[in-house]
Order: sequence, then structure tokens, then C-alpha cells
Amino acid sequence: MAKKEGNEGQITEKKSDSERLEEGQILTRIILEMLGGPKNHIEKTMVDYVESIKNHADYDIIKEYISDSNEQEDKKLFSLYAELEIWFKDAEKLLAFCFDSLPSSIEIIEPEEFKFKSNQFAGLLNDLQAKLHFLDMSLKNHKADKTAAAHTFKTLTENFIGYCLKNGMNDAKGIAKTIGIAEDKTIKMLDDLASKSIIKKDNNKYSL
Repeated sequence: MAKKEGNEGQITEKKSDSERLEEGQILTRIILEMLGGPKNHIEKTMVDYVESIKNHADYDIIKEYISDSNEQEDKKLFSLYAELEIWFKDAEKLLAFCFDSLPSSIEIIEPEEFKFKSNQFAGLLNDLQAKLHFLDMSLKNHKADKTAAAHTFKTLTENFIGYCLKNGMNDAKGIAKTIGIAEDKTIKMLDDLASKSIIKKDNNKYSL
């Protein structure tokens, strides 16, 4: 068992690969990708994220490479990736990392085979199901929030249109300019209201 310098100069024991494997640890090669901008921000974000992985008690990075950032076609976004070799304490920690970090690629280097007792495998499946249920609930909540926001926006816009009509505006172009929405979308909303007999339409003129 070799020694290495830990945080704040402390000397900690570094386990050999065979010792790690006997404990059930898993050696992986993982690729993380990021896309964003500006260039300096996305590069710093990747460096900081890799650093946060290093400081995690359940992970041990033994090799790391962070690519240069590549400018995308729109010249506003930049992409880069990090290739890491990481020891995980067990399969549960690896699974949690995959859900949290969403790596684009993962390769199991060691061990070549896995052996699980039935209760261990059931535990992994339950953890997987719990995370999937959490993601499903988050997506449903996001969809509900988005639907509620769209409904609120539609109601406010229709009320604003009613205000415009009440104050003598009767053409789509003038109403569109007042409410700040594209004329074609304003016409669609006006025609929809007219089809429901909420407002009246006569020769492209609208009224209450």
C-alpha cells in the first residue's frame, strides 16, 4: 500500500489496484462533455467541475485530460470534454455519478466481471427506479409549470387585447405593436377569439 499526500499536506494511504478490487471498487474511463459560452466561462466551469469530483469522498480520479474548447458554427457557443479515469467505491456510487453528471461515455476497465448477491442487485434496481421516478416527476412538474405559464400568458394577452379594443384600436397591426407580439401571431389570436364569439371581426377590423 503506497502513501500519498492528501488535503492540507496530510499523508494518506493509497490502496493498490488489487486492494481496491477486493473491496468491490470499480475502475472506469468516463467522458464528460460541456457546451456553453463564453469561452472562458465554459472552460472554467469544466475545470471547477472536475475539481469537485476530485474532492468527492466516493470517487478517486487517477487520470484526467481536459480538451481545448472548440468554437461552434454560430460562434457563440464552445464545446469541450474531459476524459477521466475514476475509481468508484461500489456500483451504487457509480450509478449515482451517472445520474448526477450524465457522462457521454463510460467504460468499465476493472473488474472484468461483476458478482452480486440477490439483495445487492435488488438494491441497485431500487436505487435506479427511485432516480427514474424522481426524473419522471421532475419532468411532469416542469411540464405542468410550463402549461400553467402558457395559460397565464394567454389570459394576460387576451385581456390586453380586450383593453386595446375597448380603447378604440381595431386593426391587428396597431394591436400587435401595442402588446409587443408579432403581427401574424396577433392575427391568429384575434381570429381565434372571433371564432369563439368573444370579439367581433368585420373586414379585418376587430371590436368587442
